Amino acid sequence: MAEKPIKFEEAITGNAPPWWPNFEPEDFSEVDLHEIERYCEKIIENVSKEKMTPKERWKVTKELGIPDRPLVIQMPCQHAVARVLDGWSDSLKPGLDMWWYPKLYVKANFCWVARFRDDWINLYGPWGFGTGWGGSYKMKLLPYASPAPVTNPVETEEDWGRIKPPEHAASLEYLWTLRKTKEFMKKYGVADIMPLEGYFCPDAYAGVFELIGLKNTMIYYRRKPDLIDKICKMINPLVIARAKAVLEAGSDFVSCCSWSGIAGLETYKPFDKYQLEVTKTLGASAFMWQYGFDQSSTLEFQCQTGSMPYGWKCTHETPIDIQRQLATKYKKVFFPFIDPMVAVSGPPDKITATVKNNIKAGAGPGYVFCHSAVDYWSKAEYIDLIMKTAKEYGAEIYKSLE
Repeated sequence: MAEKPIKFEEAITGNAPPWWPNFEPEDFSEVDLHEIERYCEKIIENVSKEKMTPKERWKVTKELGIPDRPLVIQMPCQHAVARVLDGWSDSLKPGLDMWWYPKLYVKANFCWVARFRDDWINLYGPWGFGTGWGGSYKMKLLPYASPAPVTNPVETEEDWGRIKPPEHAASLEYLWTLRKTKEFMKKYGVADIMPLEGYFCPDAYAGVFELIGLKNTMIYYRRKPDLIDKICKMINPLVIARAKAVLEAGSDFVSCCSWSGIAGLETYKPFDKYQLEVTKTLGASAFMWQYGFDQSSTLEFQCQTGSMPYGWKCTHETPIDIQRQLATKYKKVFFPFIDPMVAVSGPPDKITATVKNNIKAGAGPGYVFCHSAVDYWSKAEYIDLIMKTAKEYGAEIYKSLE
């Protein structure tokens, strides 16, 4: 049986932030503001050299038109953005410093976009730990990874009685980073030219593992679907509340991680109602599901049921030709990722070929080029090559589509 209830303030067992358990945001000094202003000036300078602003490019893409080139974005996560602040010196520890000092995380994202010229600011995490089911399980902060659960709150049916809903729908420190980022985007003119993306991960179907552990989740999808349904029913109101909080914090666009296709179509079908509930509540134009693993089996089903908003993000495991076919058939926007590891190992000719193949297969209405989950060990020169190839080759291909 799982251990007895723990106090919320005891939920972090290692490397707790200095401010834990009560988040109190730091003030930005005059020097901090000057630094952020400089990053914003560089972002605006970079955009001024192009035919369209990222915001204009996104508008055309959403309307299934053909912009000057595909929208090109990355998901650097807290792990990668820490690198641009310390100049790839392996000094900052992203799994600690981005959580200990959220102010660093805000700076790092501006610096990243200024350096690599993404088409929008993507605040993918950190999620924080204030959402951890009221201290129902313990977590540990790791130097190079996201906070990791070290206990499962649910081991037996008897454990259900002690599960408590989180005190806040979304972690206060993450919402703070969104609000401050949007505030500075408006203050220094970046909000006029590019969107801000936030996240409310995970959805109910993926969020099950937070309560019963990944191993049990994979087993229970098929063996105990009633238990999975019970957990999804409990989680989904939190998913919706978290999405609303992230939108209210200033996100122009939000995404949510999901594993819909992980157990196959027939296993997933009974749980589609939970994604449909989120879609109906939020409206179809505010967000996308972001899928891990091969999503081939469930994408079309979701397009047919209406649980799919106006598009999706799929990791590189889902064949891009299938994504293009379905996006064309159902008039959807789609983000087909490239393998994030190409920016770690290269070599340059493989990177160039990978990017060009992605664009060649996906180019057309609704297509967005996305370098997903940039790894901590990615090389700056490889990231530069990805971005340069995607923009230049993308512009070349899109010129022929006009």
